[in-house]
Amino acid sequence: MRGKPLKRIMRTAVVLGVFLSVLFLAYSLMGARQQPRAKRPAREKSVKPIWSASAIFSGDMPAQTSPFVIERGRWRLHWETDGPPNSASLSFTVFSVNQALPPILEKNGIHPPDAGTATFRQGGVFYVLVSSYEANWRFFVESSNP
Repeated sequence: MRGKPLKRIMRTAVVLGVFLSVLFLAYSLMGARQQPRAKRPAREKSVKPIWSASAIFSGDMPAQTSPFVIERGRWRLHWETDGPPNSASLSFTVFSVNQALPPILEKNGIHPPDAGTATFRQGGVFYVLVSSYEANWRFFVESSNP
């Protein structure tokens, strides 16, 4: 009687082994028929811009900066402000001297200490209109190669 359960276990193991072998063989054949993946086109290396200072403005009261010229390519405006954090505030708007264009950047209610940067892809002549209450402010205009 002891031999019959052992034979049944052995037979089950053989059948399972054959089943797994057939399954592995089928999977291997399916993999061989698959088309090779198309190569992805190589990514173009992004050229990091070289930034150079175009203008620097600073103050501690409301003002309109002198106009600055951006010939072409990208440019960015970086701002910093400091002053009493509970009472000082800064707002500013960047305009094109071309009166037909809307403001290109408007920031309101900035409380010191704060800093930020905005990047643009628009050439022209621009100025910054600054509204300040007890805040010291600095603007750095930088342009880059295209």
